[in-house]
Amino acid sequence: MSKRTIGLLLIAVVALGAMTGVAAADGHLEVGVDDADGEPTVTVTENDTAVENATVNVSVVDENATYAGAGEYTTDANGTVDLTTPAEDVTVNVTAEYDNKTTTTTVDLVAPNDLSLDVSNTDGDPVVTVTDNDTAVENASVVVALADDAGENASYAGTGDYQTDENGTVGLPAAEENVTVDVTATYEGDSVSATVDLTTGSDDAAAGDQPFGQLVQDFIDNLNDREGGIGAAVSDFVTENNPGNAPDHAGNGSSAGSASDGPGNAPDHAGQGNGSEQGPPDHAGPNGDDGDATNESDDDGNRGPPSDAGPSSDNGNGGNGPDNGNGQGNGNGPRN
Repeated sequence: MSKRTIGLLLIAVVALGAMTGVAAADGHLEVGVDDADGEPTVTVTENDTAVENATVNVSVVDENATYAGAGEYTTDANGTVDLTTPAEDVTVNVTAEYDNKTTTTTVDLVAPNDLSLDVSNTDGDPVVTVTDNDTAVENASVVVALADDAGENASYAGTGDYQTDENGTVGLPAAEENVTVDVTATYEGDSVSATVDLTTGSDDAAAGDQPFGQLVQDFIDNLNDREGGIGAAVSDFVTENNPGNAPDHAGNGSSAGSASDGPGNAPDHAGQGNGSEQGPPDHAGPNGDDGDATNESDDDGNRGPPSDAGPSSDNGNGGNGPDNGNGQGNGNGPRN
């Protein structure tokens, strides 16, 4: 073989190799989907380089399924297309076409778990509300159970299985004692849980509904240090909290009066026998006289009849007035 022929053959081999390399480079089109469980993003590349203006077609695999993001798109300068977040799980085919080259991938798009629950009125009749994307969920399964840390003696009549109504709610019975429960809602394969403290109501409300005797007993039960007795502490508590206590000013005679001011009780100065008050004075004699047996002047300056007064009217009728015992006479008749 001549040298000229060998040279031509070498040139032909080099040229063929170069052509094959170009074809391989031109045919390496790829498509991928990121964030398939959130807001999906399609990326088209060629030889690891972003491809702008590539055509992307998205279609559902199951003809009975629906997806709002199905359709045809064009990649941007970054070689990407943003798809709609699926409302429910769906499988789609994503096909990219560019410069007469095509590539396809199949992707499972997962709807985000927006299922949520809320428990309201935890100190009364609790209400569980289940929503999905802020929309009430009917016929969701709700399970109520005692929490692991509720205590071995804890109990709650509302434990069990429920289904939400058309408003996405479940009504639970009021707790008879403070208790912690786990509430789990499940809907279309998604679930959400919450741990909730159920109470019997506020301390102030409970105290207001209790008899006073029960409040005293609760106070005694809560006394931790009983050394030296509890009498003083209990006495103070009863004095301060007894709902039957009268106001501070009652019974002191300043406004409400006292027992001594009742009908039939004379005032403190009654009975002094000074002629203007009722009743005989303390020193009055058996006949209501204002003097003693000798009819001499007493310490109060009150006079009886003079010592020489006789039964006649010569010296007046002092001391012989009506014997009515009311202390209204002064015992001093007129002198002639």
